[in-house]
Amino acid sequence: YDATLAVLRAGENFLAAGGLAFARQQAENLPVEKHDAPLDFVITEHNILNFMGDKCAFSSLAM
Repeated sequence: YDATLAVLRAGENFLAAGGLAFARQQAENLPVEKHDAPLDFVITEHNILNFMGDKCAFSSLAM
């Protein structure tokens, strides 16, 4: 999906890319390669992690 995101983000329209994951999959550090396209947000069963600003913002999901 990295190549697809790069093409779509090169256009004039804004594109936010998000992912779904379990909270237990969260890691402090991950290897990053030159071709990797970052996600703008991730939704877990507990939170929404927003990476669109300078720092990660957390929003709790009310269940």
